[in-house]
Amino acid sequence: MLFLLPVTLVVHGYEVLYAELEVVRALQQAHFLKGFTLIGAALLIAQIGVSQKEIMGKVTKD
Repeated sequence: MLFLLPVTLVVHGYEVLYAELEVVRALQQAHFLKGFTLIGAALLIAQIGVSQKEIMGKVTKD
């Protein structure tokens, strides 16, 4: 989780601001927003947690 924030800002944030082509800017913006979505998902999983029962329920249903 700590890895996602600086990577998202450095890699995709720079390209969103300084990309020459509009297509590249749009793609980098999509990846930038996806990075923040992954951060939010990681925080949610860390807060709520995943129980062993939920994991085993998913495995046995297949």
